[in-house]
Amino acid sequence: MERHFLTTHVATLKHYQHFQKEKYRAQAKIQGLNTHKEHTCDKEYQALEAAMCILSKMENTNFLGCLFCVEHEVLEELAFKPLNADHFLRTALTFIGTITQSSLDVTSRQLVSCAVIP
Repeated sequence: MERHFLTTHVATLKHYQHFQKEKYRAQAKIQGLNTHKEHTCDKEYQALEAAMCILSKMENTNFLGCLFCVEHEVLEELAFKPLNADHFLRTALTFIGTITQSSLDVTSRQLVSCAVIP
């Protein structure tokens, strides 16, 4: 090739080939970084999803725990709405979980019987 072309053309072609190799190396590096970024984003999303599930469970537990302590008052209010009372009783009787002190204090709360003694 060098015999058929002018020296300047050969030099220009080699220069072009050099920058093409550099371009391909940069593209490969970008692809690697994009793959790493996608993997990191997936891990971040999984951690966020797990945190939201835990927070949701804590909020649901605390809400139900507060209702259990005033169950008799709630039932008196719901006596006039049997469908709602049935739903509340089903939820209260099938509840499985730990009732925490609050959303900030996750130690379990010792439930004392809140029933009204006549």
